[in-house]
Amino acid sequence: MGRFVKALVWAAVVFGAAFFGCTKRDDGGGPAEPSEPAAGQPSQKGAAVTAPAGAFDEALKLWRDGDQRGAAERLLRMDWPNAAIFAEESVFRISEAAFVKLPAERRSAVQEEAMAATKAVREMARYVIEEGRRLAAQGQDAAARSHYDAVARCGEVLAGEDRLALVKMVGEALEKYAAAQTGN
Repeated sequence: MGRFVKALVWAAVVFGAAFFGCTKRDDGGGPAEPSEPAAGQPSQKGAAVTAPAGAFDEALKLWRDGDQRGAAERLLRMDWPNAAIFAEESVFRISEAAFVKLPAERRSAVQEEAMAATKAVREMARYVIEEGRRLAAQGQDAAARSHYDAVARCGEVLAGEDRLALVKMVGEALEKYAAAQTGN
């Protein structure tokens, strides 16, 4: 148990450094100015769509493949209450209780995937928040709020019951990060 607690503390330190600005940026700024309408602009439908099974995992795949705009759009339109947003094999569906029962080799693989997946989630959330800030600076407060709300809802789902401790910590941090944008 002591090693597990140390690993959790280490993960929290790494998470804190990575999420709250200790990452290296190529351009020194936020997201690039898009050439098309920004995510969540009023010209888009904006209504939540019924998410197919694994929609969240698909958004993360888009993110990892370099399609930031596509991933952000999916995040903004995600049907958060829908339990099927995570694929059956998703690391986001594994509970801490199930994790500790896994064989050591499988546990190590799941831990690596969880670290990679939560890193992508943090990056995607940061992108969506930055886009929201850009919209707010342009006076598009409702569109900005939809960006902050999407990150908050994502955090709420990830912080829910039956998740890995690391996933829960990331979820809680996303909730706080989004709330800080609106002063809540």
